[in-house]
Amino acid sequence: MSIYGAGAAKAAPRTERQSSTVGPFLVAAGVSLVIGVSAVLTIPGTLSINGLMNLAGLSRSLTGDDEITTSGIKKLVGEFATELEFLNERVETVAKTSDAGLSQRVERLDGDLAQVKKSVDDVAINMEFLDLRVDRVARRTDSTPDADAIGLKKLVADLSAEVDHLNERVETVAKKPDLGARLVDLDFEIEVLKAQIAALKSGRTEGGNPAWAKSVDDDLAAARTDIVGLRSTLDERTAANRKDITALAARLDKIEAIIAERGDITSSIPTAPKPVARPKRRAAPGWVVEASAEGIAVVKGRAGRFEVKEGSYLPGLGRIVSITKDGGRWAVNTARGPVPFAN
Repeated sequence: MSIYGAGAAKAAPRTERQSSTVGPFLVAAGVSLVIGVSAVLTIPGTLSINGLMNLAGLSRSLTGDDEITTSGIKKLVGEFATELEFLNERVETVAKTSDAGLSQRVERLDGDLAQVKKSVDDVAINMEFLDLRVDRVARRTDSTPDADAIGLKKLVADLSAEVDHLNERVETVAKKPDLGARLVDLDFEIEVLKAQIAALKSGRTEGGNPAWAKSVDDDLAAARTDIVGLRSTLDERTAANRKDITALAARLDKIEAIIAERGDITSSIPTAPKPVARPKRRAAPGWVVEASAEGIAVVKGRAGRFEVKEGSYLPGLGRIVSITKDGGRWAVNTARGPVPFAN
């Protein structure tokens, strides 16, 4: 039966009145059913209350205290059942359409997120390139000599400070923990939405739940809003980073030009004296290590045999400084020198 059949056949004319109260109750039940269906299933193109009443052959004159015939009631019930079946088909159609739309939105969100990640990777590549230039400047500074020692020492100090400043700026520009954490959160939200869509499709095979479709649709809209805001923020930060990178590159060019003009500036700088190797301490006489393990050892001397650990005190040896591994065995080092192993 068409949903636009507002001119459907009216109820059969009343030929007799019945004294039973069954008729009015059934009429009231039918009207309530129509109102409930119209309120719950609000779908474009479905029937209004007036349309359902007309299609079922129920005129406004029958909603009062008048009674109708048994045949008319049966006809109304049959028409109500037909209309409800049609409405159920429409709900199923809308539900399937919603499922397809949700899948397409998730794919679009994945594409937006991939673009955001690519922009972040581009910024990281610029940072790595800038680090390489800073390292090259530092190496050239260490291998350049000049004649004027006093002036060149100050120049070296200034250049070293400049390179340190550039390194700090690069690290500051490269570190964006809040942006990375937000991207991780968005990845998680999209995975949750995909799981909800899968559960929604599974539920459709068991009768469906229209409320799920609206919930997932709302979540997708919120996620899209978050991604739009994130992309806007990322664009602003990318523009700021480009300005910083341009300024840093200009300062590097300036440093390289100064180095090229000055030449090698390290030959006249006095080198630090080489440290003198300390003589090895002699082993403690009269003592030997009989057994050792990690953190503990058994030593033997004139005073007898002792089990020691780091911090122990022995007569004639003093404090046990450490027990360290030496050639596969644990060596005992004291304040008077190492204790040799027993042969």
